[in-house]
Amino acid sequence: MAEVTIKNLELSYDKKHDVLSDLSMKVKNGELVSILGPSGCGKTTTLRIIAGLLKPDHGNILVDNHDIGRTPVYKRDFGMVFQSYALFPHLTVFSNVAFGLKMRHLSRHEIQNKVKQVLEITNLTNLAKRFPSELSGGQQQRVSLARAIVVNPRVLLMDEPLSNLDAKLRVEMREDIRSIQQKLHITTIFVTHDQQECFAISDHVAVMNHGKFEQIGTPQDIYYHPQTLFVAHFVGYENFFKVEKQIENNEYQVNHQVIHTDFDHSYEPKYLTIRPNEIDLHQHKNNQMNEFNGKVVNFSFLGGSYRYMIQTDLGLLQVDQNDKDKFDVNDSVYVSLNSQLVIPLLK
Repeated sequence: MAEVTIKNLELSYDKKHDVLSDLSMKVKNGELVSILGPSGCGKTTTLRIIAGLLKPDHGNILVDNHDIGRTPVYKRDFGMVFQSYALFPHLTVFSNVAFGLKMRHLSRHEIQNKVKQVLEITNLTNLAKRFPSELSGGQQQRVSLARAIVVNPRVLLMDEPLSNLDAKLRVEMREDIRSIQQKLHITTIFVTHDQQECFAISDHVAVMNHGKFEQIGTPQDIYYHPQTLFVAHFVGYENFFKVEKQIENNEYQVNHQVIHTDFDHSYEPKYLTIRPNEIDLHQHKNNQMNEFNGKVVNFSFLGGSYRYMIQTDLGLLQVDQNDKDKFDVNDSVYVSLNSQLVIPLLK
């Protein structure tokens, strides 16, 4: 268990195009921190630098305030779980898990005890004599996790470990990972592109875009208080309004209309945003704040609700409404934006 500090990491492959740019982050002892972002944003590259598989152009990796930049991979005492399970096909589950301990020249008795303990933690005891080809994808991933934690690593690194599993198995495995991580109190860095997966298991989240961290915070911070256009879009916001000017405190002009927000912020926003399911759609005017008239231009059924495309004076809005009130194309409607749910974005 350890504290990991990433300081000002930079990397470019051709000295012209930055792959990583001034990355800094701290992972406290026993925390699980996820790096979240789309494919190609630099998540795996960051993890490989932390592991020692890549050398940055600039910056430092510190573990418990000791710079490990010159420490070779095998001396960093990190556990790694990859997207591909990377199991030895000719070895049983027991032997796959025991492999790292044998490389450390532990006694047979120590190996037996440690492997038995980890197989129990990862619910693999009954599969100890099976080979990887006899296991399901979820079972293979648990073996990969068991092999990583059996050596009692200071830090656990996980690179898209659930992406090869189906939806149901992903949910089961993420719960297993979180439970095991908390039980063992292992400092963990988890790379994923899946927002739901990330929020379900993380203490903190670092959202990455084009080699930079756009925002770092708790899952609740990221979900409810995004700070940038990219982060908001990534976590499910679909309606964005470019601010033309600030009229008064918390009142902004958008497309010659006025939107009020009660959201507490200390910066001058460039955009305002609100989720489709946070807009109220109704047939009659209520004379509310942030109420605008509109017309239904399209809709689709989502199962239990409808997604409406509404043309308004603010522009085209996406609105999710449950199926108790059904609207048709060309219906005249009103939309109301809850001022407590309108989020100002820094950029």
